[in-house]
Amino acid sequence: MAKLLIMAKDNTHTDPWHDARDCWKKYDIVAALPDNHVFGSKEGLPNFYHVETPLSIQALTPYCGQPEIDGEVRLKRSLYTYDPRKRRIVNKNDSMDFLQVV
Repeated sequence: MAKLLIMAKDNTHTDPWHDARDCWKKYDIVAALPDNHVFGSKEGLPNFYHVETPLSIQALTPYCGQPEIDGEVRLKRSLYTYDPRKRRIVNKNDSMDFLQVV
């Protein structure tokens, strides 16, 4: 079992290219963490929320943000997002359902 860390708000940048590529948006899946993970004070509302799932971390990791190294280490946005109405992970590009999480 795992917990998902999900963005709860849109981050923005004045440059549209950076805004679309680098800024985390609402419902982006940031990380999959163990069921016993204790979230820090900054890993909650208003910036993030948590979703408990019956799935393993290994099953969820491909849908999360991935490390990217280009002079600095940072987390690259995932191609997937969480749809809270359907409680599913969906592909941002085609809105196709991928994984039922709850």
